Amino acid sequence: DLTDFLRLPPPGPLRIHCVATAAPEQIQAYLQGNDTHLSPSLSLLPAAPYSDRDLELLQGYCDHWGTAICCTRLNQQPGIYWLQGKQPPRILPLSAGQDGFSPACIDYGPARVLPVPLWALHHPEPFCAAAKQGCDVVVCSSATFSAGDRLIAGVRTIDNVATALCSPEGGGIWLTPEGHQRWQETLAAPRADCTYLLDTQRTRIKKFQDRVDYQRLLSGGN
Repeated sequence: DLTDFLRLPPPGPLRIHCVATAAPEQIQAYLQGNDTHLSPSLSLLPAAPYSDRDLELLQGYCDHWGTAICCTRLNQQPGIYWLQGKQPPRILPLSAGQDGFSPACIDYGPARVLPVPLWALHHPEPFCAAAKQGCDVVVCSSATFSAGDRLIAGVRTIDNVATALCSPEGGGIWLTPEGHQRWQETLAAPRADCTYLLDTQRTRIKKFQDRVDYQRLLSGGN
């Protein structure tokens, strides 16, 4: 458990909402009619051409309730938008820079969260890097959701990092395996939603060290 060493937020329950609706106006209705205002609560929205007014309304919701929202904007100023309480919005890139993809973890409530674009879901390196930073959950706001995305989202929990993906085509929340069991998943159908209450105490014990050959490493590779 690296909570103290990595200065992670104290573990506890985080309510994750995957809101797989098709249009921003439907998202507003969902937020107003459900328990997404219960803090700490993270609402993951699908990628869409959000207008400035849409983002203002979402930011106002976070300001009022102290919750967090993550979504991907596809039109002007594209990027992954992270809205949290009264803090100014954070805009994260959709593509890797010249030095590759650098995970930008964000602390919210009892969790360390990593927002990523869909392509990063299909590469193990961002998830391993996130695990080394103590990340509890990786979230992805996407325009699409395939059977391959569903499978790989579950596979990525091998590093004891929960995964959540949301798109107009559906999405889900994948939980870390217990023992030798398969990962757990809670799915949202197209234009529907799903919710899971994640206790981040479950994601604090990391296992990426298990794949390191310490005997060879300490012997200088001989």
